Amino acid sequence: MELNMKNEEKQALLERLGRLLINDIRDSALSHFTDLMSGKMNDATSKSLCAEYCKLDKASVRTLERLMMMMADACFVRCLIFFDENEISIPMVAPSGESIDVRRLSGGLVGEIYSDNGWIAKYSRFQPPQDMREWYGLSKARNT
Repeated sequence: MELNMKNEEKQALLERLGRLLINDIRDSALSHFTDLMSGKMNDATSKSLCAEYCKLDKASVRTLERLMMMMADACFVRCLIFFDENEISIPMVAPSGESIDVRRLSGGLVGEIYSDNGWIAKYSRFQPPQDMREWYGLSKARNT
């Protein structure tokens, strides 16, 4: 059982989960938005949205991009809360080969994503803009 695991092993599993969630959910959603707005999508709806986006002034573009990041993260947070509140297992295979419910290794999955040591800061290709870092629980000075 996960209670017999060393703290380093627990942390490694949590970090693996974080990397997967950030890459496969958060960054994937934000990549979809940037692909859409850069004209990489070829369906009619995407082309129409891209054309409207290209008409926006710089301030409007910046606001829309910030809103998209906040909305993607709001959905991501709600998903993590859903897993926690409904006690839904997130099984992963530990180095020992046993299946571990990684959700139970955290005091709350949402707490893992924010701060300078959180999953967004560590694993995301889409870092919050400087003026939004406080909202994400990040220090003002960007650590790169």
